[in-house]
Amino acid sequence: MASASPRRSFILEKYGVPFTIIKNLLEKEPPVDVSKPIADGVLAIASKKAVLSSQFYNGLVLGVDTIVVHDNQVMGKPISIDHAIEGLVKLSGTHHEVLTAYCLVDTISQVKISGVVTTSVLFKSVNKRDIIRYCKGFNPLDKAGGYDIQEVLETFINKIDGSFYNVVGLPIERLQQDLGNYKLIG
Repeated sequence: MASASPRRSFILEKYGVPFTIIKNLLEKEPPVDVSKPIADGVLAIASKKAVLSSQFYNGLVLGVDTIVVHDNQVMGKPISIDHAIEGLVKLSGTHHEVLTAYCLVDTISQVKISGVVTTSVLFKSVNKRDIIRYCKGFNPLDKAGGYDIQEVLETFINKIDGSFYNVVGLPIERLQQDLGNYKLIG
């Protein structure tokens, strides 16, 4: 897996998927190209991560990218605590989508399997004081949309339509399905 995300590692471990963490060689993630469908843009980033990172590895390489979309605007990882607070205030009391794209590259056969999973999330109306407390008590800067679903499930989340683990950062159900349908060649 071309990711150092502890949340993605946790999911793979929980579901018994063997993996090795390798360096993500896409050092600076480009912004999602919003001139095309957003799902295509996030998939392009996940694919770049997998392809670039597979240069020095033999086997299956997994690249993943997660974004939050609110009112047709992409909300990436916040650049500051104030930016995280501002983003979470926007999400308060509204729906947003979490899109996670994944790309599996088999370096032996050059087969590539990819997909995008979307989950709809409805935030409760959260007061700004609770948002500030969350942002100062946790690290919102390394998370798409500025939040970790496990940390805010009880206090911020009203409803999730779709894969919970997709919101965490890895649509394990779909990934397991793709891995189950795939046979390594060679």
